[in-house]
Amino acid sequence: MPTPVRSTALLVAALFFFSGFAALIYQVVWMRQFALFLGSDVYAAAITLSVFMGGLSLGSWLAGKFADRLARPLAGYGLIEIAIGLYALVFATLLEASTPALREVYRQALPFAYQATRLGFAAAVLWFRTHRSAQLVIDKPSR
Repeated sequence: MPTPVRSTALLVAALFFFSGFAALIYQVVWMRQFALFLGSDVYAAAITLSVFMGGLSLGSWLAGKFADRLARPLAGYGLIEIAIGLYALVFATLLEASTPALREVYRQALPFAYQATRLGFAAAVLWFRTHRSAQLVIDKPSR
């Protein structure tokens, strides 16, 4: 018969597993959406991976600073997961909303400015998700 501590540990491990699985699915889907948005799989892969890794590092650094202050880290984990899920629902809408602004930049700017604007917007849209993902790994040291 499993002990309550062991059952809780298994539940938390399952949550982390499925969270990571969902993160990989998000990454693939968003890379595909970026391929349509940027017009190239190479740019989409580069921006997705670079922002993903940068966001993970920044988010884990910030989470490390605040993890000790959380009274209930598992509840914080759940709230961040909910925020990521809600963000996933509006991700495509955010990309679509950028079309009028990108059209204006394209009409008035040099090609480099247009490309830089597209890449910058793509990075900004993806950063929120990766930053929040890193905060999911909240390690509260024992005292």
